[in-house]
Amino acid sequence: MSARIDYWLKGEVEIEILSTDCYKVPELGEVIHINTLGDKEWHLSQFKTDRFFNEGLSGNFEVTSVKRFIRTFDTIVEEKTEKGTYKLPSKRVVETFEVFLKPYKD
Repeated sequence: MSARIDYWLKGEVEIEILSTDCYKVPELGEVIHINTLGDKEWHLSQFKTDRFFNEGLSGNFEVTSVKRFIRTFDTIVEEKTEKGTYKLPSKRVVETFEVFLKPYKD
C-alpha cells in the first residue's frame, strides 16, 4: 500500500496547494512550512510557454484538520514471459491524508 498527503488551504474556497508522498502526517495544531514557489525562467526553458506556470506560495501554516481515506483503484499490470506479454487486472490501494491548513500568525 502506498500513502500520500494532499494539503488544502482553507478560506472562502478550499484550494489544493500540494500533493506529496506521505512520510509523516502532521498533527492537529502543528505549524508547518510549505514552499511551492516556482522558477519562471526554468519553466520557460522547459515548456516555452507560461500558460501553465503557477507562482506558488511560501509560508507557515497551521494544521486545522486531518482526514484519512483508504482508496482502491483498478489498474492493469503487465507481465512479460517467454510466450508474450499478459495484461492482468489488479487493485492498487492508496492511503490518502487530506490536511487542511490556515495561514499561521505569530
